[in-house]
Amino acid sequence: MLNLIKRETALYWLFYLLFAVLGYAAMLEGILVVQSPAVFLLSLLWAWTGVAAILKLEPPLLRVPAPGIRLICALLYIALGLVWAALSFTGLAGQAALLVGVTVPFAVVLAILMVRGRKTGDAPGE
Repeated sequence: MLNLIKRETALYWLFYLLFAVLGYAAMLEGILVVQSPAVFLLSLLWAWTGVAAILKLEPPLLRVPAPGIRLICALLYIALGLVWAALSFTGLAGQAALLVGVTVPFAVVLAILMVRGRKTGDAPGE
């Protein structure tokens, strides 16, 4: 069954699970005083997606062949993760409209870049 999953994708999900378990344990121990665990764990997913793309682990949420655009998308994912993480420590994390409001600009720019990256990334060797 592991032959169906690329090594990089498996590593991506294993590391995310590790980060999620460590983050959740830190919340349970009171090391991190998070107001919304779900928002915090999703912030880890966004940030890890960006870091994984920079490390060339080919995260499933970010598969863009053009290297320059992939780097910009990775940095946007990291920024989105940081914004969500910051919100998770406040009472504002429970307001869905705010979370959607901060996420939409990132999502729009990411969608545009990913479409553009797929069009320009078809050159040989990329």
